[in-house]
Amino acid sequence: MLFDAVFLGEAETSFAAWFKAWLGAMDGQESGSPARSPIGESVVMRSRPCDAASLPSPWLEGILEPKRGGAVAWELTRGCPFHCTYCYEGRGSTELRHFPEARITAELELFVRRGVSEIFVLDPTFNVQRGRALSLLKLFARKGGDIAWNFEIRAELLDPAQAEAFSNLPCSLQIGLQSAFPKVLEKVGRDIDRKKFASKVGLLNATGAAFGFDLIYGLPGDSLSGFRESLDYALALSPNHLDIFPLAVLPGTILRDQASEFTLDFDRKPPYLLRGHSSFPASDMAVAARLAFSVSTFYTRGRAVPWFLAVLKPLRMKPAEFLAEFRTDFDGREYALPWKHGEIEALQCAHISRLYEKRGKSALIPAALDLVRYHGAWS
Repeated sequence: MLFDAVFLGEAETSFAAWFKAWLGAMDGQESGSPARSPIGESVVMRSRPCDAASLPSPWLEGILEPKRGGAVAWELTRGCPFHCTYCYEGRGSTELRHFPEARITAELELFVRRGVSEIFVLDPTFNVQRGRALSLLKLFARKGGDIAWNFEIRAELLDPAQAEAFSNLPCSLQIGLQSAFPKVLEKVGRDIDRKKFASKVGLLNATGAAFGFDLIYGLPGDSLSGFRESLDYALALSPNHLDIFPLAVLPGTILRDQASEFTLDFDRKPPYLLRGHSSFPASDMAVAARLAFSVSTFYTRGRAVPWFLAVLKPLRMKPAEFLAEFRTDFDGREYALPWKHGEIEALQCAHISRLYEKRGKSALIPAALDLVRYHGAWS
């Protein structure tokens, strides 16, 4: 027997009850007998969602210790009303259960006293309830000191008041775009209205709030050309950063159950990454991975957001085309990471110069490179 018990879902209450029974049974064993489960066979228990208000705080109880200068992963809400099939949350509770504001305030005051430098809010969608999001953002601005914040949000739920509140915090927002194609997203329990999405993101750009997107390549029904178009759509909205991942077919998710239906070929060992499927074969997955590396290096780590679209305009190139060619400039160098910013900037300038010469724009090279170096010096 490998396990005495397996708990599915939130287990604070059910585990405590089981463990008390286990301790009581252990007390009944003869002294010196081998340690074993006195309850009998292994049990599998599906735990009901906990009442968040009744749970003790691991921070205030001293179980978890915030460190000066360190980062904290902070849970404010449980439950997710969305049903993304590749995500464990899609099979969890859809009921939103909030930790009380008094507890949140006390925990935040503890983090400030202990000198925490950064907080990652674990809520799957921080702004799922507008009023609560605004209330918490005001609390963080008032009592959060110099802490840097990280939130996951839905762009479609943004409004001007939220955008303004986010801009008043030193924070970064992560937005799960995943794909720009409604038919692709429909297969994994999501949707998108491109015009509405762009309009909402425009609120963040207008207030100066920093944000980034997630993109997934290899989604059911997607293709390499579709992924490239999603990349073009994403970069046209000027995110501060872009995080790109291959699809992971995680055990226990709805998507894992649908793997055969979508012809998904994937690794059976962690991290369960997709190898390919009928419309996104393994060879195209490799091309997408190289393109993702180019985006990470040239755009995100290269701090290109202030000048990227301006530099592309004279070339009349789409972002995916431009970045795909950049990857060929430094094959094999990925193993030298991390590079200093000056090294990445040198690669950026070399790539821009080559493409401007190739497209008959040599006269514009000094201006383009000045733009890159100016923003690099300030960032």
